Amino acid sequence: MRGTQLGVLLPVMLLLTGCAQSASQPQSWDFFAMDTYMTFKVWPQDPALPERTRTEIERLESLLSVTRDGSDLDRINHARGTPVTVSPETAEIIQMGLSCGAETGGALNIAMYPVSKLWGFTQDTHQVPAPGEIADALEHTDLSRISVNGETITVPDGTELDLGALAKGYAGDRLRSVLQENGVTSGILSLGGNVEVIGTKLDGSPWRVGIADPFAPSEILCSVMTRSGAVVTSGSYQRYFEENGRRYHHILDPETGYPAEQGLVSVTVTGEDGVTCDALSTALFVMGKERAVAEWNRRQDFGMILITDEPALYYTEGLDMQDLPAIPVEVISHEP
Repeated sequence: MRGTQLGVLLPVMLLLTGCAQSASQPQSWDFFAMDTYMTFKVWPQDPALPERTRTEIERLESLLSVTRDGSDLDRINHARGTPVTVSPETAEIIQMGLSCGAETGGALNIAMYPVSKLWGFTQDTHQVPAPGEIADALEHTDLSRISVNGETITVPDGTELDLGALAKGYAGDRLRSVLQENGVTSGILSLGGNVEVIGTKLDGSPWRVGIADPFAPSEILCSVMTRSGAVVTSGSYQRYFEENGRRYHHILDPETGYPAEQGLVSVTVTGEDGVTCDALSTALFVMGKERAVAEWNRRQDFGMILITDEPALYYTEGLDMQDLPAIPVEVISHEP
């Protein structure tokens, strides 16, 4: 018998903003988009900001949603091998996905939609596919067969793209830009597991971003201090279902077509832009701890927090970590 479906909309991170720093009050609003609740807290106030951010998100969904009829992604996925002209942004994000896929040895694969559909994660119709179905679907996930020529995208018949590992990161970057273009000098944005900050708090201190406890997602396991950029988490506890006493999460291993099982339950990536952090958080989760550490040593342009199923917590040197938990904690240092 299938177990209760849990965790679909649980936020990955909680914002720990503390008390007001001055008499100036922030402007706060929220709405539901991209299958998650988005919350905003910014200074100074501008009554036009909520509508401008919502308009921007709706514009991006019209391009990047894998389930919205007529989106760029929908047109690509139904083109049956015919070249499709898309917006410059869609082409850019697809190219970023292909580049990250190549850099991570295929750990990030934006062509996994045929496999993901079998599991029902996008449609919320969860089931465990037959091994033969997974094997057949994996035949259509070869990134090398995807062509990006300017704004023209060509994928083979049977191949379908899903930009879920990049879209919210890109949306967070765009929203941050929209707010800054409209005079916001201090703020924090939460898009589910994606947090972006603008400047510092009004008193000049960094923002405190709480990382959810993957074993008790409504609670905070630790927090990281940041003054700019993005903090993005991918975890096996965010979206999953249970069947016959076993849990199946939504982060699929492109090699096997099954949920990734490399000993990690949560990966947080910090950096300057949300789209890179978003893509890397998924790829590193699939890689597992050893390969993730090797990738961090190779690139050295992002911060990383790994939580394993032991449980234990590992974080890279240079991060300002606070509220560390009473589980084994280790700092990852650069190899000489």
